[in-house]
Amino acid sequence: MQNQGANYDGTGAGAGLITKSTPVPAGQFGPLKGGYTSPGFERKSATEAQLTADYGKMAEPLRKALAQQLKSAGFKVPVTGKYSIKVRDAFLSASQALSDELTTLATQDPARLQTTKYDLTSFLKSLATTEQVGTGGADKTPTTVQAITEYRPETLRDLINKVSFELTGESASEQFIAKQIKSIEKQLKKPENIQQTTYTPKVGGIQKQITQEGFSPERYLIEEISKGDAAKASSVMSFYEMFDKAIGRDNG
Repeated sequence: MQNQGANYDGTGAGAGLITKSTPVPAGQFGPLKGGYTSPGFERKSATEAQLTADYGKMAEPLRKALAQQLKSAGFKVPVTGKYSIKVRDAFLSASQALSDELTTLATQDPARLQTTKYDLTSFLKSLATTEQVGTGGADKTPTTVQAITEYRPETLRDLINKVSFELTGESASEQFIAKQIKSIEKQLKKPENIQQTTYTPKVGGIQKQITQEGFSPERYLIEEISKGDAAKASSVMSFYEMFDKAIGRDNG
């Protein structure tokens, strides 16, 4: 017999983020179980690396449509078909939120997954609808909190030298340091680069937290200093991401 949430395509929550859940009516043959199913649902999953690659391969009209869906759902992103780091990161944040929602439903309201199809498009539409019809009540309107980070010049100087040494084996020049400090301070002031966390209305007593990551000086510097060396940039970026998670600074 088919259990709730079986994965006929061989992927599952363990493979990464759950990206889609589809109802499975009773009486269908379950290839992984070798028998006929009771009502259930099948899920598809993908890793963040796969989703990042998928975003990069999207045609411009599709990327623009995704950006519009994210913006309508409350994410601060430009509506563009060009490759955008802000849109890409919002796409990953929304995918994480969808995966969390499907995990919650699978354990607390599996009957809903047996009758309702979920994917990122339907999830973003539900967030957009909720935001538009909210009338100001705490349980009806999403609440968004912005987190503004400020850096001392000496902190940025140390960071620039650290990233430069890890990527090139040498400390940065004074001219480069001055240029990058000015550029980073400018980026930090842009409204679209401010980290924001949206708390969705409570549904069944459960409230979701969706965090859109703000501007990262580390990532910016890695991209600036490692131009032309994608492999080295990827290696250093992974180090910073693991460090962020280790100290609890990761909000994605």
